[in-house]
Amino acid sequence: MNRLADRVENDATPDPREDIAALRQADMAPLADALAQVQPLLDGATLSEADAFAGLPPARPRTPWRVLARTYRPGPTTVRYLVRLGLCLIAAEAVSMAFSLPRSYWVPLIVVVVFKPNFGSVFARALQSCAGSVVGVAISATVLALDRNGIVSLLTVAGLASLLPWSVRRNYGLFSAILLPILMLLIGALQPGSWPIALARLIDVAVAAGIVLLVGYLPWIRIERSNLDHTVAAAMDTLAAYLNTVFQADPTSRHDLRASAYARLSDLRIALQRGLSEPRLVSRRALAWWPVEVALERVANAISDTAWSLPADQPAPSAAELAQLAASLHQMSAAVAQGAAMPAAAIASPAPALRDVAAQIEALRAALAGPDFAAAPGKAIPDKPANQV
Repeated sequence: MNRLADRVENDATPDPREDIAALRQADMAPLADALAQVQPLLDGATLSEADAFAGLPPARPRTPWRVLARTYRPGPTTVRYLVRLGLCLIAAEAVSMAFSLPRSYWVPLIVVVVFKPNFGSVFARALQSCAGSVVGVAISATVLALDRNGIVSLLTVAGLASLLPWSVRRNYGLFSAILLPILMLLIGALQPGSWPIALARLIDVAVAAGIVLLVGYLPWIRIERSNLDHTVAAAMDTLAAYLNTVFQADPTSRHDLRASAYARLSDLRIALQRGLSEPRLVSRRALAWWPVEVALERVANAISDTAWSLPADQPAPSAAELAQLAASLHQMSAAVAQGAAMPAAAIASPAPALRDVAAQIEALRAALAGPDFAAAPGKAIPDKPANQV
């Protein structure tokens, strides 16, 4: 290929025949065939438009807009987040106008930063934002009071900006303590030595944090608690569908089904991790569901191991046998979503090939049949074994 490139670069006639023969002797037939296919072009021949597109696969038909709308429409979690954020922004604008706060855009800005969905718990962010803002105001107030020509502000902004990538990974309060001085120093660049700017920003942060807690968090906390239950139920339904179809699917579809099942479990794990940093009403619920999430992962692993390692001389489970275990998962999912009691009957294996899967589903049922999640999530039950949840 380098020789051909050199010939083209030096305006020499490229002759790939020797290279094609060498490639075939080196057992590189695919590359030799590809080079032989382009040899007419290297010799100066031209292809008609029909010949140029003859070997291309047909173009995929356009996806109807209805399919695109169903695929990319926001889910209930996204809609609920947008509603909460919208209400917080309306409240921020109303408070700014009612009290004639200087630079009224600062309160909505802090609301958006605190409510950003990829930083974890809103409650923890609001508290950390207040604590970090106190430190940030102290830093910026000191710089604004001492700086008379703008050089100290410039150096401070440059130094703090270099710490932003590190701080955002460490702690949101630390991130706020670094981000707030940067914004304040940039806003007050035309007013060096102004203490009122720093104090006004501290008031804005306190107002924004209060709006987030009172409007965007506390009224929705019971909904967040209930969402954990529905997330667990959705994970069970996904595993039931995975179990029902994976043994009859072709290899490509198997991987897609497996990816979908484990993606749902990943969403559940993230929701529980976020719930652990919430106040006690939600964190107790998340802590109670955590062993159930571990049991669900073991069910998924058992399904995958059985489907991929089934011996060739052993018949695959029948649709009726798979439906029996899938129905057990659906039944437990409905009980979780409705706050009902778990099935009391133990789950037995309908086929030898499904022995491990049935054992893990029974372990899941036993975990769910422990404390009453609907009545007292996370509450210790004295007459239950210590390893139950």
